[in-house]
Amino acid sequence: MIHQYKIDDRLIHGMVYMTWFPKFKINRAIIVDDNIAVNETRKMALRLGMPQSAKLVIWPVDKAAEKLNAGVDQGANVIVIVNSPVWLLGLMDKGVEIKEVCCGNNSSNGVDSVQISQTLYASKEDLAAYKEMINRGVRFYWQTTPEVVPEEINEKLLKL
Repeated sequence: MIHQYKIDDRLIHGMVYMTWFPKFKINRAIIVDDNIAVNETRKMALRLGMPQSAKLVIWPVDKAAEKLNAGVDQGANVIVIVNSPVWLLGLMDKGVEIKEVCCGNNSSNGVDSVQISQTLYASKEDLAAYKEMINRGVRFYWQTTPEVVPEEINEKLLKL
């Protein structure tokens, strides 16, 4: 079962596996990213950051959509993590149903980023993906850890 779709540019890091993994008893993390999926060095580094209690898979959008649509998450407690909403929109375009997304940290790229919440920035490409997903009924909220009160951000995103 997918417990959370999460946007965080750090992907696997302490706050994710120390707070979100225990909250949902996560035993499988899926990173969806076309670029990372073909970068062996980056994949190895991400695997080093994983707790022993969970399995990590890193797939491009096409493979992730195929696997998710086939029910790969059945019988597991899954978190799907991306560093951009663009990858989630790609999943939706391939039939994956996404109802809500937890946004954590996404740093400014210093060029075309706008601030959405305390630690959440978006590029023009990200904003377009957010807005398209909102138009398809997705709820976005900013929440860095389970103890932080979630902040609804759909209205903010639509105004940018």
